[in-house]
Amino acid sequence: MRFNGPAGRTETAARRRALAWELRLRGMSVRTIAEEIGVSHTAVEKMLKRTLEDLRGSELRDAEAVRDLELERLDALTSALWPYAMAGDAQAVGRLTELMNRRAKLLGLDAPVKGALTDSKGNDLGNAIAEAAATLDGRLAEILACSETDGDAGEAVGG
Repeated sequence: MRFNGPAGRTETAARRRALAWELRLRGMSVRTIAEEIGVSHTAVEKMLKRTLEDLRGSELRDAEAVRDLELERLDALTSALWPYAMAGDAQAVGRLTELMNRRAKLLGLDAPVKGALTDSKGNDLGNAIAEAAATLDGRLAEILACSETDGDAGEAVGG
């Protein structure tokens, strides 16, 4: 589909940009897209960049909207449970505490949780990493010492 001639001039920039994005998603190169829609490859690059920026912005707005919706739901549930919790209902207190924890997570109010670096079996890797670093430090010291005595670091590393 080419946008040359009178019909091409009447196409809107938004439509061209949407087509450029669609063709890129199909795996076409920027230059091929440029030829297909009758613009320069730099124009296509700008179109694709703008489309990506728009998508990132809409994703951020969508995420904020979902978070706001979840907060409203938590507010409604909190309001419904509050009287029962204040009356001493232990189950309502437990549920209310869960809601409060969820709210804190959504809003990023909790301090980051520190975790140990482990392998797939749950074994602590901190000591193994420290030992490997010490071994590398020792080996590097040997290489540097050899290069100072031999006068040629290339032979020490290779040999």
